[in-house]
Amino acid sequence: MTDRKPDPVAGKTVGDRIRQAAATVGASVESAADAAATTVPGGAARAAGDLAAARTVAAEKGGALVRSGASGIAAGIGVANETLTGFAGNLDWSAIDPTRYLYAGTRGVGRGLEEARLVWESIPEQLRALGPEEVAKRLDGFDWSHVVPHSKGGGNEAANGIFEIAGLNRSRGAEQMTGAEIEAAARVLSEAAFTAALEKVASRVFVGAAVGAAVACVVSGLEHGLACQRGEITREEMYRRLGCAVAASAGAGAAISGVMAVVALAFPALIPLAAPLMMPLAVLGFCAVGGKVVRLGKGWYELYREVSGAGLPDLLPVRKLPEWYGRRCFCGNLPRTRSPNDRAIDLARISLAVRIGRICLAAGPTAFRPRFIRSGQRDRKRPSAISKGKSARRSAGRRCRLC
Repeated sequence: MTDRKPDPVAGKTVGDRIRQAAATVGASVESAADAAATTVPGGAARAAGDLAAARTVAAEKGGALVRSGASGIAAGIGVANETLTGFAGNLDWSAIDPTRYLYAGTRGVGRGLEEARLVWESIPEQLRALGPEEVAKRLDGFDWSHVVPHSKGGGNEAANGIFEIAGLNRSRGAEQMTGAEIEAAARVLSEAAFTAALEKVASRVFVGAAVGAAVACVVSGLEHGLACQRGEITREEMYRRLGCAVAASAGAGAAISGVMAVVALAFPALIPLAAPLMMPLAVLGFCAVGGKVVRLGKGWYELYREVSGAGLPDLLPVRKLPEWYGRRCFCGNLPRTRSPNDRAIDLARISLAVRIGRICLAAGPTAFRPRFIRSGQRDRKRPSAISKGKSARRSAGRRCRLC
């Protein structure tokens, strides 16, 4: 007979089997709960840490973007201030040459200054804000057309005319202008003003971008170059940050200058009000950029001192000036009387002369031998006291470069 292994299940009741299965399930549930209690807090902590790190990185990048665009904002405000100031000056009738408007369409008979001003105001305000040169350029080929011609009793007042293309005006002859012709002439003027305004906005955007990029290139170059020299960032990182800063600054400058030009030309009535407000903003922007440049310059100077170990040249202190001032120079002459403002220059010269003297002494006694001895002319007679006196009298009025 073959021996059979005992079946562990055999002989157990249904209740025993149920209790064994429940114990197994309970142990599994307990181990799963322990694992969950260990994993979930750790995962939550990691998620919170990742979120905090992401927020920190976003804040740093946002702050860096704002700082890099600060130069562009200041440049854009400066360009906008210059633009609005120019617009405000161009809209001032007292600064305009009234000659063209005094004799426009009058056949040599001048109208009054008040009527000339009204003729000038018949030009769209957006075009007038761009300046007399732009007005003359856009109205080249236009005539002042009379609504009611002279032959039918029309006068030279501003209400009886409009700027119109010269060919249309002359082909009409002595006929009176119709309402459709007046609307067509006004529409042509508006289109010319719109085209000129678009070109001006585009030029202001370009100027704002160029100025912003130039300012950011200088400021960011100083900032990131200093960080690279200190070992805080690599050279590649410096180039990347510099490019991002220049791009952000150019975009900020272009946006601010373009938006201000668009708003000013879309609502010309706001130009006299906005122009004075831009000046304080431009001054604040200039001060902010200037302060940053000063701080960066201080950082570069400290770096120079760390690298050189000396800093500025070690000159004689100013308080020692009286004991040096008035002594005879190395050429035997007394220094000329100098003003107090030139004492620093005198100190630098004296210190340089002292250093040169020390170098010559370190070079050996041969450096102070007479020229004829150094050149090998030992058979030449040494100068006597009489010849020395004659030489001294001849060179009494001469001075060296030091004194």
